[in-house]
Amino acid sequence: MNEINSMDMENMEKIVQEIKIVRSCGAAVTCSVRYDSTSDISNSYEILKKIDNFVKSFGFSGLDQYWVEVDVVKSLKILTDIIHKDIAYGSMITDKKTAKRLANRFLSVFESSFRPFTNGNLIIPDADPKDTEGAWMEISDSTFDTGIVCIDNKKMGILWVQDED
Repeated sequence: MNEINSMDMENMEKIVQEIKIVRSCGAAVTCSVRYDSTSDISNSYEILKKIDNFVKSFGFSGLDQYWVEVDVVKSLKILTDIIHKDIAYGSMITDKKTAKRLANRFLSVFESSFRPFTNGNLIIPDADPKDTEGAWMEISDSTFDTGIVCIDNKKMGILWVQDED
């Protein structure tokens, strides 16, 4: 069984807290990393079920097969943008350099083989090339919500922002 040592947990908690402090104005932010022994992250059907159960534990609704898997570059861009500015009006919350550093720190918690998922094209117009530019599926009751859910063989994490117009 894969184990996460106390130093790793402490580091993850620091990253989560730092992101929540920087992104504390104007929106609801969900940022968490949890231990989850996932035996096979290559099984997409099982992964989507796990992601739905994970996001439901935060009070969100799942997307079933409508989760959009993105690559690491796109996941970094999405995270950087939602830390950098609000998603309703694009108002700057923190500088781009800080936002990218925090996004990188969040992603660094996961193994190199991690799989990131989002809910559509709200931040990156072609994150889901099968859908129209700007389209996304909500997982909350907010006007806007987006972020990244990551899964690897040891843990799951979420960095999700909800904004109102």
